[in-house]
Amino acid sequence: MGTWTINLKTNEATTSEELRTIFGVDELAGDVYEIINSRMHPDDSPEVAKVLKKSIEKKIPYVHEYRIIIPETNEVRWILS
Repeated sequence: MGTWTINLKTNEATTSEELRTIFGVDELAGDVYEIINSRMHPDDSPEVAKVLKKSIEKKIPYVHEYRIIIPETNEVRWILS
């Protein structure tokens, strides 16, 4: 299980080694949303954005399942976030 936290004001994130392994990256530096979105399955992206927006606006926990694609291998992985 990988973990990450993000400061919504600064967009600064802290990620675990496990999360980086799951997403197939050595480093999650820079805009974490951009990195995650770049690997997200295109069919899942609109719903993930909707659920995330609701979570932020209502200050409720974000819980959602979606797929990512590892570009180097085209492997599809399921994420429960």
